[in-house]
Amino acid sequence: MTTPGHGSTVDGVLRRSARRTPARVAVEYGERSWTYDELDTAVSRAASVLLAQGLSPGDRVGAYGHNSDAYLIAFLACARAGLVHVP
Repeated sequence: MTTPGHGSTVDGVLRRSARRTPARVAVEYGERSWTYDELDTAVSRAASVLLAQGLSPGDRVGAYGHNSDAYLIAFLACARAGLVHVP
């Protein structure tokens, strides 16, 4: 049985993919593409910014935007920081 935090979460899947295949393209949006390593790094940065703003794990984060790579990073950053993404 896999327990949360050991690869069964969205964040765990991203971390595992970044470790296994860092140079593989994870996301393409318009003219931009992100490798798993680049996506993982961007998500970590965004999660740090959210937590630096005073948010704590379990807090809700309201999000409004178009489907995009930036929106995906925001969603994944919430997951990494333990925040609840509310679309």
